[in-house]
Amino acid sequence: ISPPPHPGSRPQDCSLPQPLEPAFSDPVHSEDFPQRVRREKVCLEGVAVDGFWLHGTVRVLNVAFRKEVTVRHTLDEWRSYSDTAAAYIPQSGTELGTDRFAFQLALPPYLEGRGLQLAVRYRAGHGEYWDNNRGYNYRLCPPPQRRTSPPPDDSWVHFV
Repeated sequence: ISPPPHPGSRPQDCSLPQPLEPAFSDPVHSEDFPQRVRREKVCLEGVAVDGFWLHGTVRVLNVAFRKEVTVRHTLDEWRSYSDTAAAYIPQSGTELGTDRFAFQLALPPYLEGRGLQLAVRYRAGHGEYWDNNRGYNYRLCPPPQRRTSPPPDDSWVHFV
């Protein structure tokens, strides 16, 4: 049992952290998305943040029966990273000869101003293909800090 707070102490901030926001538009909405999947064999469709979870889908070209889709992500500018397997979405094949995969990543509660970067790896047949947002990685960033107090008063009135 912890002692009660000191009468003059400030209450702890128990508010939930702000979720990450994608710093990119969902690729599935771009005009060249079908051509990009055919050309690059793999493309992130999009992501959504739900509390402490990042959900996403990936579209791959059906180049072989056996497929492995992995999302590689980092919280420290690639000094370290983790790989998370994506799962095949049944009956997701299309007339374009593609399949869809879904993934979810657990997000840490506090990132201290840092964001998350990710890239998608697709292994099929004897090939390995990557989608890293055309070399920029997919980035999710904390929202800009919002001012919680009024701006400082720069007038000379308080000196009178």
